[in-house]
Amino acid sequence: MNNSPVCALYYAAAGEWHDDAHLLARGESGKNDLSATHLFSSVAFSPLDAERLKALYRTLRNKVECEIVFDKHTILPQIPGVTEAYLGILPCNEYLKLITGEDGDIRRGLFYDNVRDFQGDNPVNREIAATFDDADSSGHFVLLNNGVTIVARSINKVGAKFRVTDYQIVNGCQTSHVIHRNRNRIGPAVFLPVKLVVTDDPEVTNRVIRATNRQTEVKVEAFESLTPFHRTVEEFYASFGKDGIKRLYYERRSKQYLALPIPERAIVSLAMQCKAFLAMFLDEAHSTPRYYGEILAATRGRMFQSDHRPYPYYVAAYCLVRIEDLFRQRKLPLWCRKFRYHMMMLIRMTAGGAKTPPMSSKNIDKYCEDICGVLWDDAKLLDHADRAVGSIEVALKTFKGDKALAKRLRSFTAHLVPAIGSRPTGKVRYYNGDRGFGFIASESHGDDVFVHFTAIKATVHRYLQVGQIVEFTPVKTDKGWQAEDVKVIQSPRMATGSVG
Repeated sequence: MNNSPVCALYYAAAGEWHDDAHLLARGESGKNDLSATHLFSSVAFSPLDAERLKALYRTLRNKVECEIVFDKHTILPQIPGVTEAYLGILPCNEYLKLITGEDGDIRRGLFYDNVRDFQGDNPVNREIAATFDDADSSGHFVLLNNGVTIVARSINKVGAKFRVTDYQIVNGCQTSHVIHRNRNRIGPAVFLPVKLVVTDDPEVTNRVIRATNRQTEVKVEAFESLTPFHRTVEEFYASFGKDGIKRLYYERRSKQYLALPIPERAIVSLAMQCKAFLAMFLDEAHSTPRYYGEILAATRGRMFQSDHRPYPYYVAAYCLVRIEDLFRQRKLPLWCRKFRYHMMMLIRMTAGGAKTPPMSSKNIDKYCEDICGVLWDDAKLLDHADRAVGSIEVALKTFKGDKALAKRLRSFTAHLVPAIGSRPTGKVRYYNGDRGFGFIASESHGDDVFVHFTAIKATVHRYLQVGQIVEFTPVKTDKGWQAEDVKVIQSPRMATGSVG
């Protein structure tokens, strides 16, 4: 009560913040007006764009507070970016208060920032559990265990009592689960090494996660899942709710859904996501046999970029799951299963169009919706899959390379794509030379395909004549099919001129 209150102003929007001069000026004007009242000790203006709103949502969803007695600790020296930090040993019974919810179950949300989820009853975890078999070995637990690292946004400390708020267990997921599973066998003399870090700097948190997890056997590529984009993908998967037809679960962390009643076919691992996207949207089905760590390194800059839309990643994974379902149900010939990634590439082309919009554009969402219209319909999917199988069968018969290695060969992918994704042809039905647009009649696309003069390939004049046969790249837009990269391949015997 000795200080005046603090005033915080927020500008919230679902877009991206780019330091708009007008909004900054409005914010500064508001700050000045409020400061002039002398009612506040400080006035601050902050923008809340889509990324910050999502971060706040995650914080509120995982918000938790707990009080523990942590008397055996030492205060660490001042560290840049860290409000305060403590190192010590905590009775396991006190630690259980931090990780156990009101229902008695472990608080799974506390391990959201871990590289791996609980790995189950593996040899390491059995060895940890064996420590609690008798009094002597349980007394050694504090010496045998690496301990846990807790990162909290704030604490309220009174003597040995710590009230910890908004915390995550960023290292020690395996130890925590084993302690919780054996909580009835743990006595008051069993201690756990604990590192408690208080910070609201996400960069510091990520550095702590990386450093503490590198001391265990975690492959470098596993840290890929720590980037914000993977959380965006995970949340996009969850946006389909409990719809059994459309719902998938992105396993951002190893064995994340092990303890939940989720069908295994609906769980998408990081490796599976990599290969599905590589095949379906980067047209590299031949590269999928590689280890996913190599794929990540080879596609750096083309996959999992912060400005990418999450929809294509869901579509790629969902397409792979649905194709696997068809093979499991014996609706497709089993010999073609080894070409399932090539099938995904072909299904994308036949369902959405050969040309893919940029991954960062809103057009990619419409493109993905068109593909989902096929994937979510059993009859349409089977039709597109059968066509893909037929195309692969034909391509194999005419392929000059080693057919036994075809699925791994870039040359086979290049040979296959023209067999199904070759540029369609059509006849110019109408063209207005003055206004620079017209329509191409194409059997492969049913309705007339719109063409603009800017899409015509020509060295001098960009115009078309009614009756000309043209080759083009079809692009699906909000208004229907549109021709790009149009090339005249045959002129009519008698020129009919342009129609005005």
